[in-house]
Amino acid sequence: SSSATLLETSGSLLADVTAPAADIMNLNFPQRFLSGSGHVDPVHGQPRFVYLPWSSKHRYQAPNGRLCSHWDRAITILSEAAPTITTANDLAELIRSVQPDLYVANALELRTLVATLDTYVTASFKTQFMETTLPWMVKVLEGAPSCLPQTTEGLQILRQGEERAVKLSQAQAATLLVCGFFSLMPYRYHPSGLKYKKGQARSPYTGNGPENTFASMPSFNFNFLFGAFYRDHENRPQTPCYAKIACLLNYFNRMAETWPTVVKNGLNIEFVRCVKTQENIRTSLAASASNPLPQLMLEPDLLIEDAHGQLQADFANQYLGGGVLGKGCVQEEIRMVVCPELLVGLLLCEPLKGREAIVMSGCAQYSLYSGYAKGFTFAGSATLPPLKEAERTLKMRNVAVVAFDALNFHAGGLSPPLQFQPRFIDAEITKAFVAFSGSELSTILSHHGGASSSVPIATGHWGCGAFGGDRELKFLIQLCAAGFANRRPVTYCTFGDNEFADRCTAIYKHLTTNSITVGTLYKVISQFAAHRTQYRVSSIFDYLLC
Repeated sequence: SSSATLLETSGSLLADVTAPAADIMNLNFPQRFLSGSGHVDPVHGQPRFVYLPWSSKHRYQAPNGRLCSHWDRAITILSEAAPTITTANDLAELIRSVQPDLYVANALELRTLVATLDTYVTASFKTQFMETTLPWMVKVLEGAPSCLPQTTEGLQILRQGEERAVKLSQAQAATLLVCGFFSLMPYRYHPSGLKYKKGQARSPYTGNGPENTFASMPSFNFNFLFGAFYRDHENRPQTPCYAKIACLLNYFNRMAETWPTVVKNGLNIEFVRCVKTQENIRTSLAASASNPLPQLMLEPDLLIEDAHGQLQADFANQYLGGGVLGKGCVQEEIRMVVCPELLVGLLLCEPLKGREAIVMSGCAQYSLYSGYAKGFTFAGSATLPPLKEAERTLKMRNVAVVAFDALNFHAGGLSPPLQFQPRFIDAEITKAFVAFSGSELSTILSHHGGASSSVPIATGHWGCGAFGGDRELKFLIQLCAAGFANRRPVTYCTFGDNEFADRCTAIYKHLTTNSITVGTLYKVISQFAAHRTQYRVSSIFDYLLC
């Protein structure tokens, strides 16, 4: 009998459903799918390398008609003015003055940065930043062209459809982030980061016009975060944005304190774009359909970033980083400001497609925090764990984060009930499978055995906030995906929700007691939408217990 017939006639759902490999081969894995914030067409005409501020092509026309270097102008201003900076307002004016835009007067006032330094951080923190860290940042910029030469073999962009890796030293990452702080990165502005009067000419180095071949990539310069979110719509201080800026300033303080050690250790960070073909996914899932469910550990009180030695989930936006350099302050944005080296990924990564994920390795946590969203607060500096011998050998900290974007069921014409339809379940399992499989190009994952590793994936309520995902369904989807990914163990964090953890434990016990395979579980959850009325249940957990 077919699975559908068994479902219609049997009173014991799990006892009768089977999912042979042939059924798994018929999974609907679309080549392109609505993902994250909307449909992303292939990017045409994109450059293959990051355009750095000191590029010889990055020039402007002076009033006398001569072409001049934006970089030389910025370094001259910084070297001369930085020693005289004593107040937060002075710093804000300095940042505005060096932005590579011909209409500096129209740049955003950086009131959020000023408020963070004057009202949010401690006096000693501010003094350290202004007196010690700021001069160090200028020195870093003076040496930037030798640290990261602009060559055709330089900083490669991780393009859609290409599985590639980019490795940088921590010193190079810090150099790029200092460029972001001063908003010096050509073309990488938030479209709202500069304001113009009606009819006024625009600089070709900003905006989203045809001359900007980076228009489809995430912004990288910090000026929008520094200036756009001083007050909310009720005229209250945007303290979560102050907290995010404090985390970034703390990173720079830490780098300035430890710079000789950072350079001496020579540790690297790494970004890998994981890409699977449709046929590769079908073949892999068919081979894994008869696998038992993976090992599961429910963790009500564990934060994903505290799951040391595990592959840690980043509930990403299709555009890596989401609103991290804007007003966003949820899981991905928080992770990136407490581990700012992750922000380099914004510079490197084109938007994620349906069968892609990003593995980011070696990025340490520099700041502590408490709260979430509007309650997010900077809680001081984090202590870096001592390097282990294996980390010294690999020249990389044993931290691996995988970014994978969920479907947004509140955008693009979708609605939350649609997520139970098989084609949307297939799309989400595809995405999670790619993320949990990792890549052999990843230094950390390869060291631990790659996709066949016993290293768990630490995850949680992926896509269950603003994107409208159902927590029960997303738990089951991720359990399936981990099972298909060579049974990678799952550490599932419920963020203080003990009741949900207990429900997940009960469901998992029910499934394993009945010897449910990964393929069977996939088949059952795919049929939920068609049978929820028949079984008179609204919850997919209740459906599984029928």
